[in-house]
Order: sequence, then structure tokens, then C-alpha cells
Amino acid sequence: MRPEAPAASRRRLWREAAVAVAALAFALAAIEAGLRLFAPQLHDTRYLTARLRNASLKDCITNLDDPELVYGLLPGADLQVHGARVLVSADGRRIPENGEPPPRPGALRVALLGDSTAFGWGVAYHQSYGAVLCARLEAITSRPVDLRNWAVPGYNTAQEAALYRKAVRDWKPDLVIVHRDPNDCEPAAWSLRYGYLDPTYGDNPLRSALIKAFIRRIGEGRIARQRAEVGRLHKHEITAQFISGGPLFEDNLRAFADIAAAVRDDATTAVVVLYNSSVLPGEDFESRPEYIKLHDTVARRLRAEGLHVLDLYGPFERYLREKGWSDPSPTWLSATEPVDLHPNAETHARIAEWLLEFLMATPALRERLGLPTP
Repeated sequence: MRPEAPAASRRRLWREAAVAVAALAFALAAIEAGLRLFAPQLHDTRYLTARLRNASLKDCITNLDDPELVYGLLPGADLQVHGARVLVSADGRRIPENGEPPPRPGALRVALLGDSTAFGWGVAYHQSYGAVLCARLEAITSRPVDLRNWAVPGYNTAQEAALYRKAVRDWKPDLVIVHRDPNDCEPAAWSLRYGYLDPTYGDNPLRSALIKAFIRRIGEGRIARQRAEVGRLHKHEITAQFISGGPLFEDNLRAFADIAAAVRDDATTAVVVLYNSSVLPGEDFESRPEYIKLHDTVARRLRAEGLHVLDLYGPFERYLREKGWSDPSPTWLSATEPVDLHPNAETHARIAEWLLEFLMATPALRERLGLPTP
């Protein structure tokens, strides 16, 4: 066989290279088009800006010169959070959209502490479970019920304990409800320090969606590594991506012990609501590590401090099975991009019903609040 002439060999190599470059260019163009058409969450600045506006705390908070609280709601704010109007009182509490009603003589006073879930992220004030519960209490007792919602998005339990000492106790509530999510062991202002990429992060002279998505992926990985580093430094035990053991876990439980001691000193009572937006249906839930570590263990420790505890893991699991849902997404504010795991209005109403049932089924609470026997 005659060897191929050098010129012919070069032409063949050039053709193969040209074909390879063309194929690569076509593939990149196809990916670029696909990103633009089907994945705006990865690159589109307007989409990312809207998502950040829904997810960010920056619009509704102000920094405080207080090392325990760190930040609070912006007094007097009137803004939209995930499509819901949020009005903030002069002393930094979420209040009804038409303003806070004046105190009523003889009213039962209910104080609510917590994070964005108790705050009512993405729902109207009257749809949040604290407001729904108080409306139900009024109907049952024929007595006025005044709610003060001190929940602040992003707060952990240590901040809530400090807020109780510095503000809530002066109101002399008859009942204190403390909401706990699985991420409440995270350090104060964690979500502010390790938050979100700017919507313009990854913009490039070529205006390429692919390049921007790639750059943002690197940036998100950096943030994830920074968050993980905190866990490694503190030697946390992690279950289902949440802190379930170690120094910050114990700090969280100590903060609850502080709340328990304070409400005892004030001759009032507290109910802790254990919530989890990621419960899956399955009658074997009591054997799951996330239930054991993030719910059962916590509930036992809190009850030992003298706190009343409503663990919603079991009720939610049964609720999902009754509805025939294979996952909890129907209970979320948004199950499509941008996904938001906060409870929707229907879920808030369901939480309020469970909480009311718990109050009525617990003799000490039923007597304190003047509720009828179920």
C-alpha cells in the first residue's frame, strides 16, 4: 500500500479538525440555546433578580448594635415578600396589613417566636399559622386574643431567646409559641454571611448563558465549601444535611433551656413547634435517622426542660399519606423554579389546627387558656 502523500495527509487532518470544531461549535450552540429556552434559573439576570428578591433578607432587615440579636426587622417597613405584603411595626414586628389593632381589655396574649416559617414568609399576615390559631382561639373561647409575631426570618434559637428576654417578656404573654426548623442550629446571621450570588455574577462580554452558568456554578460551589467548612471546624454531626450533634446543636438546646427558665420566672408557659418541610410519607418514619436525630431526640431534650413540645413530623407524615402525596411539595410555597420550601397558606392553616388540637389535648395548657375539653 502506497503511503499517503504529506499534502493529502495534511488536508485530511485539517478536514477532521474542521469537522470536530464544527461539531463542538454546534454542541455548544445547542447547549446555549437550551439554557436560554429552558433554564433561566441558571443565567437570566432578571429571573435571578426576582428569585433573590424573594429569597433574600436584605430588603426587610436592619443591622442592630446588639451582639446577641445581630439584626432585626426594619421598623416601619412596608414591602412585598414573595408576593405577600409585609408591614412592620415601629418596634420591629410583623403586623397585619391594615395596621395593628389597639390592645383589648381582658385579651389572651399570645407571643410567637421563630424564623421565616413562623414569620409567614410568602403568605398574608392573616394566613400565617399564628394568626389562624388566634382567630380559632377567639372563636372557641369567645374571648379576644392578641397576637404579637416576633418571628424574624433567619433567626436561630439563641437570637429568639435573647429577643424574649429583651422585648417579649415585657408584654407579659399568656402563651409563648417557639417555632423550630431543622436549620435552627446554624450560627446567627448564617444566611447573611453565606447567602446568594449577585444576579449579575457571571456576566461576560459574549453575553453567553453557558459561560455565565459555568461561572455561577463555580461560585455556588465556593459558597457551599465555605458553609461546609463551618461544620468541619465545629465537628458537627450532620443528618439529612442538618446539624444533629456537636457544639452548635448543644448551643441550640441551651438556648431552649434559657427560654424555659425565663418563662418559668415569668409564670407563663411555652410550646415549641418542631417543623420540617422535607417529611416523606411512610409508616416506618420512626426508624428514620432524620426523625430520630432531628425530632425525637430534640423533643425529649426539650420536654426534660419543662417545655411543651408539638412535634409535627408524625402528623405531617400521616397527612401526606391521607392526601395520597408521594412527597411534601404540595405543602410548599412553590414546588417549581424558583422552589421555595416554606409552607403555603393551606399548610399554615393545617399547622394551626394541629397546634389548636395540641393545646386542647394538654390539660395544663387547656386550663391556662380557658379552652373547652375536647
